Amino acid sequence: MQIPAHVPAKDHSRFRNKKGILAQNVLAACTFDLQFIFVYPGWEGSVSESRVLRAVLDDPDQNFPQIPQGKYYLVDMGYFNTEGFITPFQGVRYQRHEYRGANQFPRNAKELFNPRHYFLRGAILRSFTVLKARFPILIPAPQYSFQIQRDIVIAACVLHNIIRREDRNDWLFNSLGGTPVDELTVLDELPDVQLLSSMQEQLAFSLRDSIASAMWDDFLNKWDEW
Repeated sequence: MQIPAHVPAKDHSRFRNKKGILAQNVLAACTFDLQFIFVYPGWEGSVSESRVLRAVLDDPDQNFPQIPQGKYYLVDMGYFNTEGFITPFQGVRYQRHEYRGANQFPRNAKELFNPRHYFLRGAILRSFTVLKARFPILIPAPQYSFQIQRDIVIAACVLHNIIRREDRNDWLFNSLGGTPVDELTVLDELPDVQLLSSMQEQLAFSLRDSIASAMWDDFLNKWDEW
């Protein structure tokens, strides 16, 4: 996720993202309960999401949450499809508006997998929607040093988690956190697959294919029962 940033003129080129906005790149992971379990702000807006993730995974001091055996994170197309991280199928319908009207039913395993991936990955979108609504200081670029801007993101996420744990009836979570939201950014970045070994790629793509096939078989069986 990218958040507007205020930086000196000499750093504008590094922090200017593809939309021409000065921003810091924030890598975050959350649970389906909308609590952040990892937040790493401060990367330049011009840096790809997959590069940020790779840097975090390569640095044990970052303490990225261990991925349990057989589990994985759901990530968007800005990341890479590899062990522990599953992206949607590229070139296949994904967002809700693409499954409306006469085209609402999936035609194959990939078209069933993608909207389910989108629905579940909506947790991170809802988390950021609630975060920005509660802490509007994140929306403009605050006129503070960049270190303070980074700390504001971390502090907001900590308070977000405390409120989520302590007040299950919080009005903002109830009003904005209940249903998937549309994409907050255009996902036009392809994953940096050159960073992966061929074995990692094969295992990751095989896992995604097997999950999609199992979903499709279950879907067809239930359809036949009707």
